[in-house]
Amino acid sequence: MKPNKILILLFSACISAPTFALSIPDHSSVSHHMQTVNYNANNVVQVTAYRGRVTEITFSADEKVEQVVTGFSEGWEIIPHGNRVYLKARSIEGETITTSTDTNGQVQTQKNSVTVQPTPNRWHTNLLVNTNLHSYAFNLKLGWGKSGFRQSTYQLVFQYPQQIAALQLAQRKAQQEKEKQALALKTIANTHLSSMNPNYTMQIGENSRDIAPIQAYDNGRFTYFTFAPNSPIPAIFTETGTGQEELVNQVVNPQHPSTVIVHRVAKQWVLRLGQEVVGIHNKAYGVLTVNQHSGTSLPNTVRVMK
Repeated sequence: MKPNKILILLFSACISAPTFALSIPDHSSVSHHMQTVNYNANNVVQVTAYRGRVTEITFSADEKVEQVVTGFSEGWEIIPHGNRVYLKARSIEGETITTSTDTNGQVQTQKNSVTVQPTPNRWHTNLLVNTNLHSYAFNLKLGWGKSGFRQSTYQLVFQYPQQIAALQLAQRKAQQEKEKQALALKTIANTHLSSMNPNYTMQIGENSRDIAPIQAYDNGRFTYFTFAPNSPIPAIFTETGTGQEELVNQVVNPQHPSTVIVHRVAKQWVLRLGQEVVGIHNKAYGVLTVNQHSGTSLPNTVRVMK
């Protein structure tokens, strides 16, 4: 009996890959194996694994890996965990088929199991990761020899400079708005009551006395509603000329928590909380006006815009 042919059937990972621009991670000054890369949704990131080594990919702390897909799942062990993905190359099982012809001229076939170890060409593939916030694409290859070991990734950490910059900008804007609001409240708090219009009347609906203010007044620019201590604060509406109601923004005076400030003056107001309702009428509407040049209702003062 003489063997005529040997065929090896393997799960092949030899895939013709398209050409694309890669984002190569930066390595730390201490170790080439510790790497970082800036997140860009349009980038494909290079990850170089090494036989017998584990690679860890770390995303932002508020992300959670939801889906991981690779083009050669048989040859790669991939474990998602929280905001991380762990991966390493693994061997695959195949078969050898040996054919031979016996003395009677009959072809005999024999199958044998064989373990195929990872090699760079066959284990080259891609990796796609989806988290609750972002999508990531990787070019996954197997390093070989001394140079491949030097380039191999032990840990890859994503950084997000664009998101950090956007967050810092939002924080600065919020702080500026907070400071602007505090300045406005300070200006309002320093306004002399002698310059106020207290000429208001109100109608209190049935079982609505709890939300009725004990004082209402304006300075020609802002309107103030002061409530009894521990009273609930209702929503405040203006009443238009057609009888419709428009909800207005309101802030609580930090120096006088029982006083609500509305940054406008109106002839009619409606206060509501559940089924409770109070109507308030400004009897002197338009009497105390704001100087259009100075921007203030106080004499001998000028409003400065910052």
